[in-house]
Amino acid sequence: MGTLLQPCLVKATGASPSRTAVTARFGVFVVDIEAGELLKNGLRVKLQEQPFQLLVILLEQPGRVLTREDLRRRLWPADTFVDFDRSLNTAASKLREALGDSAESPRFVETLPRRGYRFVAPVELVAAEPETPESPAQPRLWRGALPGLRRLAVPALLAALALAVGLCLGGFWSPFTGSPTQERVVRFSYSPEMGLESRPVISPDGRRIAYVSSRQTLHIQDLDRMMPREIEGSEGARHPFWSPNSDWIAFGSRQELKKVAVRGDPVQTVCALPSVGVYAGGAWSPDGGALAFAMLRAGLYQVPAKGGKPSELLAHQHAQTPHFLPTGSRGRALLFATGEGTLPREHDVNIYFLDSGKREVLTRAASLWPAPVYSSTGHILYASSAGNGPHLWALPFSARAGRVTGEAFPVAKDASQGPSVGSDGTLVYLDPGNPQRRLVWRDRRGEKLSVAGGPWPDVQMPALSRDGNRLAAVVVLNGYHDVCVLDMARGVTTRLTSDSLAENQPLWGPRDGQVAFTSLLSGTFDVVAKASDGSGEPRGMAAGKEWDVSEDWSADGRFVVFRRLRHDGSGDIWYLRLQPGAASEEVPFLVSPDSDEAGAKLSPDGRLVAYTSNQTGRYEVYVREFPAGGGPWQVSTRGGTQPRWRRDGKEIYFVEGDTLVAATVETAPRFAVARPEPLFQCQGCLEGRSHQYDVSADGRRFVVTESVGETRKPAIRVVQNWFAEFRQRPRPAG
Repeated sequence: MGTLLQPCLVKATGASPSRTAVTARFGVFVVDIEAGELLKNGLRVKLQEQPFQLLVILLEQPGRVLTREDLRRRLWPADTFVDFDRSLNTAASKLREALGDSAESPRFVETLPRRGYRFVAPVELVAAEPETPESPAQPRLWRGALPGLRRLAVPALLAALALAVGLCLGGFWSPFTGSPTQERVVRFSYSPEMGLESRPVISPDGRRIAYVSSRQTLHIQDLDRMMPREIEGSEGARHPFWSPNSDWIAFGSRQELKKVAVRGDPVQTVCALPSVGVYAGGAWSPDGGALAFAMLRAGLYQVPAKGGKPSELLAHQHAQTPHFLPTGSRGRALLFATGEGTLPREHDVNIYFLDSGKREVLTRAASLWPAPVYSSTGHILYASSAGNGPHLWALPFSARAGRVTGEAFPVAKDASQGPSVGSDGTLVYLDPGNPQRRLVWRDRRGEKLSVAGGPWPDVQMPALSRDGNRLAAVVVLNGYHDVCVLDMARGVTTRLTSDSLAENQPLWGPRDGQVAFTSLLSGTFDVVAKASDGSGEPRGMAAGKEWDVSEDWSADGRFVVFRRLRHDGSGDIWYLRLQPGAASEEVPFLVSPDSDEAGAKLSPDGRLVAYTSNQTGRYEVYVREFPAGGGPWQVSTRGGTQPRWRRDGKEIYFVEGDTLVAATVETAPRFAVARPEPLFQCQGCLEGRSHQYDVSADGRRFVVTESVGETRKPAIRVVQNWFAEFRQRPRPAG
């Protein structure tokens, strides 16, 4: 079978198709493009030629919508007589059947009604070793300019191919401009499989990208390697930054500033972070001897790179993301952003001269997280919204003189957080995508009944009030996760929080008068509560130096169950005994250093608690007596997370993979459980171990999230030689 990707490699290497094989990998599938085979876990999947060709076309440009007309031209020549619409629909249907995919909840192939199709899963391309030795006539690109091409992740592979063949795989980058001897702009992007929790940062030498995944662990993507590396011991990582020699990376984690060598040594603690404020990014001094870091609500601090006690550099309520400038005529200097008020939606971009102690405002940024950085092209890059959305801007700046030299101009779109730039001119930034999600009601078969609320940029962790009339949920607004309450009858949404403290895990108090949730109130995860009508200020319930996550609040108001995290990211189940007129008492309920317990939910009568534990090596759902702790009784049989109870206590629900499962239970005279029965699949809406659904009192309806319209996953954007397309602008001195 002829292939569609093969000509690009032939052109890049000068090899014949028989000498170079290409495979594409996604999920448990491998596509052998040379052999024309689809493999699942190493076993061949039967797939006819037309659906296979459709798959290969989609794999050429993952994440991009291919119109029906595009596909017609690729699959059927102009002189072919065929019922195109029916044939394309049939090919797409057979492809989904082979992949075990669903048009309603696509994991791989998404349908854009009346427009076309898009491949939505992460893809890796691998070029195999040539079968015969390189001939003298073969171009040197394969083993010279592209030494690591044979085992690269899709972004690096395609970037290298783009450099060699001038964008043979069209659609990933803008065309090259200028003569072959000029610097060329190369763009590519990729969406890490584990998701993105914070902006990516590129090493000064331009060889690696560091980011925090949705698992809140640090990952390093070597641009000449296929897979990223997860850094062991980096649980709870936030806002990483590089050493000037690119050999080390530092990050905040659970009230400590840590560092780790790129070569793979164990993580080291640099210092304990100040007890006030929230860690908000850092920078490594150009000489490598010191680290500067910011604490929201506190200011800027510095500490020796080898470790020690931090000292205050500059007090400011909302300082964030410091960045060292090259030393100029005015001495050592830091860039950083500052905001005013309780929720700064705009920030000043500042320069602070360490030798003189003088601070100056350089420009204003309409952004929650402008993160200004200096580029060796003679610009300060930062994020700021204007007109039709968030952009990256470049402000001409002389590092030598320490002053602005021109007007700012836009560099890139769709960048809600600030950028990172290497000394070689490689620009990296986070494209947040355009996810739109809403809350919907589904019945026990999974059929959609109605829309409960939304859409929003994102919505998670829905929790029904006890009377069933309101929903508390975590909603992403203006780039931050806030707790909101939705009155479903009136269609009114009330924000309980409007800050940058990343709240989550909302749950209702007795009589629906309060909502408890998890917040970074004191710099660690705390359980706090606030009136459900939005009035008043949050009050700490379990607040202190420990990292605590809200789990449940008993119907009688006597107990709040929470999860206390350990340094390795696992946790134990504790509860607060609330006593009117007296301080609440923290009591351990299930503490096991060898396993991880989470997701605790009290039965309606408060006598039992359902939870998940990996004590057997796999997460399963268990039930124990509360607060006595008798038991446990295992509920799930093939893995389970996210347990919830029916209001009468006669059914427990949980998630098994991407399927919602129900188990009938008896609670008296002693606990007993029947064989769990699957209800419905809900791909993409039940992921993770945090509760991503809730159930009506009668157990007949479930509220879950769903995607709305065309969506684009968050992605790391990479632009090599970013300034080349702006070379017509005068280059500032400095």
